[in-house]
Amino acid sequence: MNMNLNKDILKNYFNYLKFDLKTGVDKVTVENFESHLDDNLDIICRKIMNNTYKFSRLKELNIGSRTVFIPTIRDRIVIEYLKDSIKKKYKLKMQNRDTIIKNIINLLSEQIEYFVIKLDINKFFSSIPQKELLDKIERKSLLNSIEYALVHNLLSKVSSGLPEGLSISNYLSELYLENFDFILRRIHPRVAFYARYVDDIIIIINGRLSDKEKDDIKLKIQKVFSSINLVKNESKCKYTDFKLDKSSDTFDYLGYKFQRICEDKKCKLNIGISDKKLTKIYKKINYIFYEYYRDKNYEKLCDRLLVLASKNKIDKIKSYTKKNFSIGFVPYKITYGLPENYKYINDDSFEKIRKFIKRKIYKLKPILKNKKMKKLYAISIIDPNRIIIYSKIPFKVLRKKVYAFSKSIPYSTILKMSKKELLETYFNIVNIKLY
Repeated sequence: MNMNLNKDILKNYFNYLKFDLKTGVDKVTVENFESHLDDNLDIICRKIMNNTYKFSRLKELNIGSRTVFIPTIRDRIVIEYLKDSIKKKYKLKMQNRDTIIKNIINLLSEQIEYFVIKLDINKFFSSIPQKELLDKIERKSLLNSIEYALVHNLLSKVSSGLPEGLSISNYLSELYLENFDFILRRIHPRVAFYARYVDDIIIIINGRLSDKEKDDIKLKIQKVFSSINLVKNESKCKYTDFKLDKSSDTFDYLGYKFQRICEDKKCKLNIGISDKKLTKIYKKINYIFYEYYRDKNYEKLCDRLLVLASKNKIDKIKSYTKKNFSIGFVPYKITYGLPENYKYINDDSFEKIRKFIKRKIYKLKPILKNKKMKKLYAISIIDPNRIIIYSKIPFKVLRKKVYAFSKSIPYSTILKMSKKELLETYFNIVNIKLY
């Protein structure tokens, strides 16, 4: 058994995860854990190496119809290490949303007929059968005995499937679905494109299909799902013809809405934000203005609208596994905000959002001066050329904003924060997340 694990590696993971860690069932906070960091990491390392490490019960958080699981801080560190080991040994890669969308656009923009299949796996994480997954891991024999025991113990903390909300679950599901993807890619001889982004599947087939071919494909798909004990979410599945002599129905995929409009055998692909995502964006905007009515914090309102309507670049660190299976960390930038998340749209989705915000701003007329109103109108324009680079915000400005925007953090604590801590805190305040 060869396991390249030591306290320094675990310390790297703690520093990497620090601002994303949450308190689990043991009620240990990041501050508590860090105050005894060396002792905590020594215990974790020793228990893993002598094969006595056991995961604590997972804290459950209900978000709508979903249950998300939160591990303790010590468990989260181990889970991230284990995830990276699985990712490296099984050579697993997650699909890139932008790459998938670009491929769909390139294909459907061609003056060719297609049949598009959109599938959804019902209750994705909770439906992955644990026994079959563990059997597959054991057969491949790439994990050592300690790693296998850790995976087995982690899965025992949920009654079925994989614990949603843990990064390792994404990679374990990818591992389980390798053969599933292989078969669906070959469901028809003319498959031009196949992608699965977690539980959302798209298959694009060249040419026009007969009703019999469509029925045969649907039957084959059902057999593939049944063969690995998965169920389709029929309400989210759709089969769409893209013909040259007729405009298509719309279909949604990964937050986008696609429709091909055809006249005289010339077709144009319309790309917008899906209705479901638009509703979610409107809900976020409503919350931003509700918060303003409650606290009357004009600067916070401005910053929140700015984050929503701009491209936001923020520095992050990601882990990678070296050839000797030790863990390295590299800096990278992520970009998000409406202009980035929906950069391929060509319809009036952004204009709809702008008008929605504009109506909200107009209602502030009785309580805001014209100058402030004009600033809000300018900010609310969704502008792909407006880029906010958070690392360039001066330290003192960040401190001032965090103090002004957060009533729950004592000023004495804010004074002790590093720039990285201030950035994380500020961004969590202004980047509203609603589920």
